[in-house]
Amino acid sequence: MMLPPVGAVELSTCITDHHRLHVENARLQDRIRRLETLLATTQDVTFILDTNGVIVHIPSANPDLLPRPVAALLNVPLHTVLPAEQADAFVMTVRQVLETDTSLRLEYAMHVPAGERWFSATVSPLQDHTAIMVAHDVTEHVVARQELRAQVQQVTHTQQLLEQILDTIPIAVNVRDLQGNYLFINSAFEALLGQPREMIIGQNDMRWVPAEIIAETRQSDQHIIETGQTVDTPELIATVQDTFATYRTCKFPIRNASNHIAAIASVLSAATEYTQLGERVELYEALLERAPLCMAVWTLGRNPMLRYANAAHSALFGPDANEQTVMLSHLFAEPVEQQVLERVFQYGYWSGDQGVYHCHGYPFVARITLFVIRDAHTYPVALGSIITHAGATDVDG
Repeated sequence: MMLPPVGAVELSTCITDHHRLHVENARLQDRIRRLETLLATTQDVTFILDTNGVIVHIPSANPDLLPRPVAALLNVPLHTVLPAEQADAFVMTVRQVLETDTSLRLEYAMHVPAGERWFSATVSPLQDHTAIMVAHDVTEHVVARQELRAQVQQVTHTQQLLEQILDTIPIAVNVRDLQGNYLFINSAFEALLGQPREMIIGQNDMRWVPAEIIAETRQSDQHIIETGQTVDTPELIATVQDTFATYRTCKFPIRNASNHIAAIASVLSAATEYTQLGERVELYEALLERAPLCMAVWTLGRNPMLRYANAAHSALFGPDANEQTVMLSHLFAEPVEQQVLERVFQYGYWSGDQGVYHCHGYPFVARITLFVIRDAHTYPVALGSIITHAGATDVDG
């Protein structure tokens, strides 16, 4: 048996390895060609960059999306193609990708033959200290985003102008959500309530207005929500000093982008304050002045204040009784006026038993009747009182 000559085994091994490497290389080249073919069918721009920012290969690119022809970009540093600041950002990203072995994204603008275009690129590490950057043209998305941002800024600017206008006009305006919570009030409405808007926004009228009045307001709100119609109605508003005022209120729905009613706006005008009798008092003032009964008018609220007293009332309590500092609670010897007011609001009137009442420490025996005064729309506008005086007493209240 003859042995192979010395070196034949090594040569055979080399040939075998060379053939295997040739086959593997052919496979790799085929995969590269397929990949480049795939990349060529896309509109993406693909660069192979080294750690110094030199373009070593451009597997695929749409010529309209390149700043220069392909031949003029190969083996050229980015600093000769792009502005220094932009080129520095590219090189820094490539080096960070290679150091961390992770992919990064960046967005940039570039002037190309098709004009200024925006790109979103993904940079990923390759072997041999190179990185691949695949950039996708996102100009349409960027432009749409910029237009949307401009629209938002325009809407914000318009909203600020509208708020300035609404804060300048002397008419009270408010906007409430469908639950009755205030979303916006202007300066006139803020002054009307006598409270800073920070304490009103997000709140409803439950803290200021009697429940039965709120029920009427909610009823008109519900009508607007169901029909989408504008409503012109008198409405009770809690004003400064815990009094109330009725305003002719124009209420209309505010719709959102889906055309659904999202809020209700109210514009208040032609106010008739509850603290005044208006034309009704003027018409009957002469009669009231001559009436033998002690008659007075008080504001609505949790602490009703005197707004009118006829001659008999003034004669009983003295000239000071006509001052606006006089409150209904001064008539009662005990702090029961809140219970009385609840009954007045519930039933429309209250008549007390004959007993001892006070005014500035002056006791007298009398019967007091309280009742609600309503306007032409049957809306409560004030409280009335009639005192049937029996005479002075020495009883200590």
